[in-house]
Amino acid sequence: MTNKAVLYEKNQNVAIITLNRPERLNAITRDLLNGLIAQLETARQDEDVFSVILTGAGRAFCAGEDLKETSAGKSFEDWIEEIERLQEVQRVIMNLGKPLIAAVRGYALGGGCEFAMSCDIRIAAEDAKFGFPETEVGLTITTAGTKLLAQIVGLGKQCRFG
Repeated sequence: MTNKAVLYEKNQNVAIITLNRPERLNAITRDLLNGLIAQLETARQDEDVFSVILTGAGRAFCAGEDLKETSAGKSFEDWIEEIERLQEVQRVIMNLGKPLIAAVRGYALGGGCEFAMSCDIRIAAEDAKFGFPETEVGLTITTAGTKLLAQIVGLGKQCRFG
């Protein structure tokens, strides 16, 4: 069965991975996480692929957690599984062994911001908006966001990013 939440295309030696839930601003769901992990693995294993582009379909890169899905209710086990899958995305990216480029337009929020920060290079459109809105309501950043942000922009600028 094909996961349509994340698309994979190859253009010569470049793999293009597209988050494909434009109607929900490519918000994160279990299917999106599983598809992203699978497509990153496909790119990693393909010896003909020299670099990978990660982008989002429609007007956003990734708006973070799908709040509509979350408001429908998640069990404690569902939350644990989602956090594990988010961390697995980071592990797969760290083991990719190929340059990963984020092509960002629109929102890159929460987990979507972490996806972008995990890439080696980030190319942002003029309308790109990066952030962690969850911190405004007292929630924490789920995976490596705070560590990555300090490495990318420096600790002093990270404190103003909030």
